[in-house]
Amino acid sequence: MRSMPQEASVSQAMDWIFERQEKIEKGLARRHLEEASLVLYDVSSTYFEGRRCPLARFGTLAR
Repeated sequence: MRSMPQEASVSQAMDWIFERQEKIEKGLARRHLEEASLVLYDVSSTYFEGRRCPLARFGTLAR
């Protein structure tokens, strides 16, 4: 059984990515996009609330 990552290690990983975000984005664009491309991406997540459906128990995140 895999253990959940600790909050500190997740924060450190996010900090590492944030520090390199521009370089990562430029590298991905150079590799995958053509000149004058438009990129749309969804950064939302799904969130349910409810009382009857087990998937919609109050505060349950969809996975």
